[in-house]
Amino acid sequence: EVTAGIVYATDAKEAGETVKVVAVADASTHEPIVYPGVVVKTSKKRDVAARFLDYLGSDKGRKVFEARGFAPAGAAADSASGKPSK
Repeated sequence: EVTAGIVYATDAKEAGETVKVVAVADASTHEPIVYPGVVVKTSKKRDVAARFLDYLGSDKGRKVFEARGFAPAGAAADSASGKPSK
């Protein structure tokens, strides 16, 4: 346990009441946070991995990400809330 720390907004959201957000870094102060996904060339299950990546990029997959607080790829974030701007 710690008194304070720096966490991603999505982690703070998942933590619920156990984390109190006291400040949010302005999006202009850092590079966009990106979570790349790839199919490993030597994978023995390339077809399954490719289907999983397709799912992540699908409308259904994006809805799961957004429900967990992730902004759609390429969306600018509102600096005060960390949520995608409209």
